[in-house]
Amino acid sequence: MKTIFLLFFLSCFAFVNYLKAECSDWHTHFYPSKNTLTPKGIIIFQGFGGANFIIRGLEKEYPIFLKSGNHKVKLKVKFVNEGYGTLQAVLEPVETLKIGETYELVIENYEPKDEYHTFTKYNTTNNKTEKPIWKIEENTKEKNNKNITTWENLPVVGEKNYEEFGCGPAIQVIFSAKIKSNSDYYIKATITNKKTNVAKTYLFDALNDKNPKGNIVIGHGMCSGSFGFGEEKEYSIVFDLVDLEGNSMKMETKAINFERPERKER
Repeated sequence: MKTIFLLFFLSCFAFVNYLKAECSDWHTHFYPSKNTLTPKGIIIFQGFGGANFIIRGLEKEYPIFLKSGNHKVKLKVKFVNEGYGTLQAVLEPVETLKIGETYELVIENYEPKDEYHTFTKYNTTNNKTEKPIWKIEENTKEKNNKNITTWENLPVVGEKNYEEFGCGPAIQVIFSAKIKSNSDYYIKATITNKKTNVAKTYLFDALNDKNPKGNIVIGHGMCSGSFGFGEEKEYSIVFDLVDLEGNSMKMETKAINFERPERKER
């Protein structure tokens, strides 16, 4: 019996350590997900695990820029959003990018130890993982004032989830919304803890055919996510729509009050 118990304990210990290893690993993503960028468009560098050290050191330890042939354009960190285990660096070029040119994102002073720790982008245009590369195209709809982006259905609180895992719980509040648009955009969410009055902001990719239900997930999985809930129960959230250059489209919602999900007693 003691041997069986010991084997069971060691198996559980190994499994938990495996989960922790998974949680402390490396992941990066870059937006826009598509292969095009506007001449003054922002780039969002989202990291998890070890990649967060790179984000915290951008510009100082790790200069970051876009390169097209011999033309290098420095990227400036506009601000950094902090999620649950994740960081988002919002970057803007210090000069206007050349229309028609293709630029690759380059980070100096970083040598990946293997292929897994290189910087990649999932391209939603061709559904492939590739280097962070964008072709510069003019946003003709905005230039001609024909860009139409608006809330068709304002965000509302939907499903709430609280699920226990090895490294910790997944806690999520899912907001449902519908947006009418003929252009690309980001969704900006600002969540405020109503007791401490501390607010945090996070940017989400557009609601599109990859997300047909129009779900905006606030919270986190076992390892990471857009927002970490505290012990406090009451929160509020404000949504806004942001264009590809990081400017508000003046579509800010009223504050929506909600309560964090609670663990269900078994």
